Amino acid sequence: MDEPETQTVSLPAGDYALIELFGHQQIVGRIAEIDRFGTKFLQIEPVFDNKLLDPVLQGGGSIYRLTPCSAETAARAQPKQSWQLPDSVKRAAGLGEPARIERFTGEDFDEGPYGADEDFLP
Repeated sequence: MDEPETQTVSLPAGDYALIELFGHQQIVGRIAEIDRFGTKFLQIEPVFDNKLLDPVLQGGGSIYRLTPCSAETAARAQPKQSWQLPDSVKRAAGLGEPARIERFTGEDFDEGPYGADEDFLP
């Protein structure tokens, strides 16, 4: 049986981790603890397309889980498509437009039996 070809990716030295953040976001990348604005942040350089992207900063309160790993594991776990990256990472890396959310304008609002300006309680 033939073994699948594996591409060897060489990432720069450093501490790598799989990070799970508030909002069901997952980022794989090189990490460092930094002090900015009088508080601690986790600096993450996401791994994508076999390279490190520009860093994003996350506050400690938004981290649900941080699993340290090797650079090789980070390379294997990296997103394969740009849509798998959180919007904040896409913006920082200039990887196209993030998902757009249409604003509610109220034009299609059904006023209901009481009208728009009346109380909802009888």
